[in-house]
Amino acid sequence: MRAQIIAIIGLFLCIGEIAMAQQHHEWEMLVSELIDDEEQEGTVWEETFDILCELEEHPLDINTAEREELERIPFLTVQQVEDILEYRYHNGELKSLGELSMIESLDRTRCRLLSYFVTLVSSPRKSFPTLNQLGKYGKHDLLLTGKIPFYKRKGDEDGYLGYPYRHSFRYTFHYSDFVQVGAIGSQDAGEPFLANRNRWGYDHYSLYLLLRKRGRLKTLVTGRYLLKFGAGLVMNTNMSFGKSAAATTLGRSNGIVRGYSSRSNYNYLQGAAATVSLRKGVDLTGFISYRHLDATMNKDDSTVSTIQKTGYHRTKTEMDKKNNVVQTVAGGNLNYFTRGFHVGITGLYTTFDHQLKPVADKTSVSESQRYRLFSPSGKTFWNISADYGYVSRRLTICGETATGDCHAVATLNMLSWMVSPEWSLQILQRFYSYKYYALMGESFHEGSSVQNESGIYMCVNWQPSRKLSLSTYLDYAYFPWARYQTTESSQTLDYQLKMTYSIKKSIFSARYRMKRATSSSTSTHRTRMSWIYDNALFKIKTQADMTLHAGKQQSFGWMLAEECRWRCRKAIQLSANVGYFHTQDYNSRVYSYEQSLPYSFSFPAFYGEGIRYALMARIEKTLPKRLSSVATVLLTMFYLTSAADGRQSPSATVPSLSLILRLGTTNYFDRDKISSGLQEINHSSMTDMDVCLSFKF
Repeated sequence: MRAQIIAIIGLFLCIGEIAMAQQHHEWEMLVSELIDDEEQEGTVWEETFDILCELEEHPLDINTAEREELERIPFLTVQQVEDILEYRYHNGELKSLGELSMIESLDRTRCRLLSYFVTLVSSPRKSFPTLNQLGKYGKHDLLLTGKIPFYKRKGDEDGYLGYPYRHSFRYTFHYSDFVQVGAIGSQDAGEPFLANRNRWGYDHYSLYLLLRKRGRLKTLVTGRYLLKFGAGLVMNTNMSFGKSAAATTLGRSNGIVRGYSSRSNYNYLQGAAATVSLRKGVDLTGFISYRHLDATMNKDDSTVSTIQKTGYHRTKTEMDKKNNVVQTVAGGNLNYFTRGFHVGITGLYTTFDHQLKPVADKTSVSESQRYRLFSPSGKTFWNISADYGYVSRRLTICGETATGDCHAVATLNMLSWMVSPEWSLQILQRFYSYKYYALMGESFHEGSSVQNESGIYMCVNWQPSRKLSLSTYLDYAYFPWARYQTTESSQTLDYQLKMTYSIKKSIFSARYRMKRATSSSTSTHRTRMSWIYDNALFKIKTQADMTLHAGKQQSFGWMLAEECRWRCRKAIQLSANVGYFHTQDYNSRVYSYEQSLPYSFSFPAFYGEGIRYALMARIEKTLPKRLSSVATVLLTMFYLTSAADGRQSPSATVPSLSLILRLGTTNYFDRDKISSGLQEINHSSMTDMDVCLSFKF
C-alpha cells in the first residue's frame, strides 16, 4: 500500500507543464467562523459543502439572480436576500462586487464570502440543453478518496468484518444549472467490501438525476434526494450548521429539492420528487420514496425497537441490523408566494413493513426508559402542516404549525426586524408537544428532535461600522417530559456573545458561550479568540480556546492552535496546522477546525493532554497537450457529437488532475491507550493519511 502511494505521488509530480491552479475553496476558513462547532459532533457537512462547491463552479449573476436563486446560498438570511434585491431595484446593476459593502445587512465576512459565489459577468440566459449540448459542454468530476491508518484498532484484529481502510468515490456530471447526475459509493473503516452482505462492493451507494428549469417543471429528481418544506416540522432531510445557522434559513419562501450526494447512508429519500409551477407564484411538489432502514428488532423479531442512524456495518451485530425494515413515504407541498407573502401546505404519509414498538409494555416502563414512552409506535403515520410568512426588507415574519396521527401540535414562529442599519432583532418561539412526532421532521431545537420542547430564542445584532459587528443571543428551553438520561422535566439556558472586527486583510473574532442544564446542575463556559490574516500568497489563523465545566466536579481545558496555508507555486498549495491541548476530562473538551478533503468538514474534539499536527499538500495540474487532444477526441466520439461545424469543445473541457495528501497525527501525553472497546488503540499516538485524487474533464 505504501509503495502504491509513493508511485501515485511520483506519477503526478512528473506530469507535463504546470498550469493555472484550480480553485481550492478559499472560502472554507471563512465559513468555519459561522458554525457552532460544538454542535457538529456526528454531523455530516457534505450537503452544504456540495451546494457551495456547485455555486463556486457556477456563480450567480448578482445583477440578474432571482429571489429563489439567491435563497440557495446557505449563509444568507431572508432579509439579506431582500436587501440585495432592494439595492438592485433602486440603484440598478452593480458595477463591482465592492458595492456589496453598501448593503446594510451584509457584514464584512458575508461580503467576502459572496465574492466567491456571485459574479458581475452577465451571460445570455441559456435554454434547456439538447443531447448534443450535454455531450459537448457538460462537465465531469470524478473524486476518489481514501484514509489509511498507521495503527491497529482492537477490532481490526478481532471483531470487524472488513479491513481498516476507509475509501469512497464521487462522480458528478452537470450542465450549467439544468442537469446534474451524481453517483457516490463509500466504505467506512472496518466494513466488508465485496464480501458478506456487501457483495456489490461498497457499503453505501447513492445515485440521482436532477433536472431544473424545463418549462413549468422547476425541479425533477430521481434516485436518492433531499427535501425541506417550511420550517421543517414535518419534512426536512436537509442538514444544518446548528442553532445559530438554522435560525438564518427560516422564512425562505421556496422548498428545497436536491439530489443526495453524501457519504452518510441514513438521512435521505429514495424514489422521485418534482416541483411544477402551476401559475406565477404557485408551486406544487410531489414526492414518493421507498427504501430500507437499519433497525434493532425486539426479541420477537417481528417488531422494531429502534431505527438506527449511525450507518455503521463493521461487526456482525451491526450487520444484523442492516436493512431490517422497509419505509414508504409519499406526500406533497403546495406553496403560494406573492408580494412578500407566502403560505404553504405540506402533507405526508409514512408506512413500514414492520411495526415500530420502542416500548415493549407501556404499562410498566422503567424510569430509565420513560423518555421513549411517546416515541412513534405503529406501522402507519401521517403529518400535515401549514407554513406562512411575510418577507420585506426590514421585517420578516414566518412560522409553521403541524400535527399528525399523534393528535398533538408543534408550532414554530419567528420575527426578524431590522430596526436600523446598525441594529437587528430576531425572536423565535417554538412549542413541540411531548406527544408530537414527525419521522421526517428536523428544525430549530435544543433537544435531540422536534418533540418535547418549548422555548424562546432572542438574538440581537449590532454593526456600528463596516469593520465591527457584535451579536448576542439567549435561548431558553423547557422540556416537560423526561429526556434521555433524565427522569423528569428539565430546562436549559444557552447564551452567546460574539464580536468580529475586520481591518484590511485581517479578521479578529472573540466568542463566549455558556450552556446551563438544570437536570444535571451543570454549566459549561466556552471562550474562543481567533485572528485570520489573508493575502494572495498565504493565510494564517491563530486560535485560542478555553472551556470551564462546572458541576459536581469542576474541570478546565484549553487549546492553542495555529494554521497556515501557502500557495508556493501556481499549482502547488501547502497547509499545516498544529495545536496543543490540555483538558482535565471529557467535559472540558475543546474543538478546533481542521482543513480536510473536499466534501468533508472537520471539527474534532480533543480532551486530555497532547498535541495535534497535520500537513496537507495539494498538487493541481492539467494534462499535456497530446493527452488533452486524445481525451477531447474520445469524449467527442463517446457522445456522438458532430464535428462538421468545425467547432471544438470549450477549453473548460480540457482534462485536469489534482492530488491531495493529508497526514495528521494526534499524540497524547497522558495515556498509553486511545479510545476503548473495538476502537481501542494500544498506543499513545495515532497517525492517519488521507488521499484524494480528482479528475475533471
